[in-house]
Amino acid sequence: MSNQENQPMPACSGDQPLVSVVVPVYNDESTINDTLTSIFSQDYKNLEVIVINDGSTDGTAAILDQYLDQYKDRIKIIDQSNAGSAVARNQGIKTAQGKYIAFIDADDLWVPWKISTQVGYLEQHQDIGMVYNTWIELHDSADGLPKTPPNATELDAIAEEKSGWLYTRLLMECIVHTSSVLIVKKICDEAGGFDPNLRRGQDYDYWLRASQATQIMKLKSVLSAYRIHSSSITKTAPQKNFEAMLLSKAVQKFGLRDKDGTAIGNPVMNKRLADSWESFCWQTFDAGQYAKSFSSAIEILKYRPLYYKGWLYLIASLAKMIVNAPART
Repeated sequence: MSNQENQPMPACSGDQPLVSVVVPVYNDESTINDTLTSIFSQDYKNLEVIVINDGSTDGTAAILDQYLDQYKDRIKIIDQSNAGSAVARNQGIKTAQGKYIAFIDADDLWVPWKISTQVGYLEQHQDIGMVYNTWIELHDSADGLPKTPPNATELDAIAEEKSGWLYTRLLMECIVHTSSVLIVKKICDEAGGFDPNLRRGQDYDYWLRASQATQIMKLKSVLSAYRIHSSSITKTAPQKNFEAMLLSKAVQKFGLRDKDGTAIGNPVMNKRLADSWESFCWQTFDAGQYAKSFSSAIEILKYRPLYYKGWLYLIASLAKMIVNAPART
């Protein structure tokens, strides 16, 4: 498959602003066809589709070649050695020529009116730099996306409680899903790139930084689907507590106050960090990684010294380490 990185794609004619769709793909031969079909089925036609093949070793490349033959004026394929989705998305952003950038993972899906709805909102609200939508979860091959759009009022309705200056809200929970996002490219430039040092939570870290540059609005409409696989990475124990890493980095850089003056206190943030370490502690303990669960329990207690579960994990992990220690001869 040829690398088209230096071959610009012409924008479609008309007054629609160009939207760059960034698709990282790695060994997704079973799902990439459905994902690309959902992109090219958009009723919004002024799209450039940038697929970054992140060193796939399965049949992904052959499938991408078929789309290159069919949509050569609308799709760009960039091949790179396997470096992870953060590097792939950064390459897509760098290559993008559009006013807006949409992200979609290689196993997720959009309804046909997704991009037109979001572009319409952002064009009418020039002070907003990012919009996302309600999504559903699909388990393996199940299909549950709506087949027809709701009426205009419902389509443009905003989920107020998850919209606005969202930094402090995001500190408490990642409420944005990557494949639901449409963002103004200049906001991407302000936020910087996705952090390749984060094995997980790269998107969470990115939305926290983007929330410093713009208000973020959520559409109530279901416009995308997140596919969950039985072998999903999110179901395995992580090597590090990346969530705590990115949260601590955000607080160190941006503090605990939002652009509109909304603030959270240190006790609230400490509980949030303790909760993150508790989740990580449970995952590592369940995976038999008792040294990690022991050190994680210490982190829990650093933020919540009197929390009984932190002490229970500490004692249980230490006991497992003692029992499993090799006998001395």
